[in-house]
Amino acid sequence: MSDLFVGAGNALQRLQPVAIDEESLEEIKLRAKLQPHFLGEPLVVIAEADDFSHFDMGKNDNCLIALDTLGRVVVVEFRIGVARTSDPLLALRYASHIGKLNIEELGKIAHA
Repeated sequence: MSDLFVGAGNALQRLQPVAIDEESLEEIKLRAKLQPHFLGEPLVVIAEADDFSHFDMGKNDNCLIALDTLGRVVVVEFRIGVARTSDPLLALRYASHIGKLNIEELGKIAHA
């Protein structure tokens, strides 16, 4: 298992592993939706994976779709355990579908 670090001033601080269950994951997802700075940068959540069901993105996707301060689309995926080998394709799937949408279409999804 690889160690994760976060910048702390001029040094790096090792992040300690924590056990996360399904309930904790849902709480983290809710906090990310309600608190724009929770994930470390100001993101405005506009949709969830379920809002893109007409794209057949996959029933197991546990993602939030957000906008950053520059208006770029950000996909935040929530997973417990080891990532499957197909997971790196998730960002490409969302990018291919979301990239085709204009701001009005994203607005409709966000307000649905």
